[in-house]
Amino acid sequence: MFVLDDILLSPLTGLIFLARKIAEKVDREQNDEATVMKQLLEVQLLYEMDEISEEEYETREAELIKKLTLIKEQALNQLEEQEEDAVEEDTVEEDAVEEDAVEEDTAEADDEVEPEEQGGG
Repeated sequence: MFVLDDILLSPLTGLIFLARKIAEKVDREQNDEATVMKQLLEVQLLYEMDEISEEEYETREAELIKKLTLIKEQALNQLEEQEEDAVEEDTVEEDAVEEDAVEEDTAEADDEVEPEEQGGG
């Protein structure tokens, strides 16, 4: 029954997959710092060539600068999260190493105690 469902739903599944990929690409392009910088330069050129008014230029420039600021903040937040994750991983690894060292010390201490007990008995 599941095979039949998969066959019947495969066109829909493919369409959903394609839509997600397109959305991801659009999101990446809209949130790409280089793309926003190009748009900012384009607006500046349009203004300098008198193809857009000063008011339109200022409006578009403000929007693009705001977008650029948000992109940079998101990138900074992602870096901070990655650093925090790396620190947490290092802490976990250090804890594991310390636990191993304690276990080894305990095992060595147990080995030293056993011969003394055997000799006294």
